[in-house]
Amino acid sequence: MTTNSPYSIRLTVQQRAFIKEQSQAAKMSESDWIRTVLFTDAALVTPKQKSAVKRASDRDISQVIYLLGQSRIPNNLNQIAKGINMGTLIVTPDTERHLDEAYRMVLWIRQTLIHQLGLKA
Repeated sequence: MTTNSPYSIRLTVQQRAFIKEQSQAAKMSESDWIRTVLFTDAALVTPKQKSAVKRASDRDISQVIYLLGQSRIPNNLNQIAKGINMGTLIVTPDTERHLDEAYRMVLWIRQTLIHQLGLKA
């Protein structure tokens, strides 16, 4: 018989809010979510534990790929690059920050799709 043993840890308000948000998104209790995150890849995984990240269905992934294809993202990025190369787009620190943020978002989309499709980057 397995017995549970309580464990106490101090967290910042932001850390606690993050755990609450993530556990609600995963439809798990906070303690189940923490155990899943801590032990998913460790030797201590038990059969009762659920994955903290649900895989998307093929239909959902297909819809995301379709919507990305219909978006103006590639054209907009091309126009930005053209403007920078021609010297008609003045790159201020604010513009650079927005471009960097957009770049990180595109990378996140790519990594998420690769992961959801079970591919290797």
